[in-house]
Amino acid sequence: MSSACPPNTTSQILVDDTDPRIIYSDGWIEAGVVGSECDGTVHGSNSIPGATASFSFEGTGIEVYGTVPATNFTPTASF
Repeated sequence: MSSACPPNTTSQILVDDTDPRIIYSDGWIEAGVVGSECDGTVHGSNSIPGATASFSFEGTGIEVYGTVPATNFTPTASF
């Protein structure tokens, strides 16, 4: 695992972007740079409106980390 990945603890579990439990709609691409992103991977949208990623879990909270590129495209997210 890359040093950019936070460790799992007894109360927090890391789910990286390549986890098969994350369901991506059309409009997503996989890329990444080893050592820069957790596990060297990142998913990005190719600007298809309505692209979604779904992840179901049981717990009391979730944290989502990502990068918004400097483009004219304005992404939206809902959780």
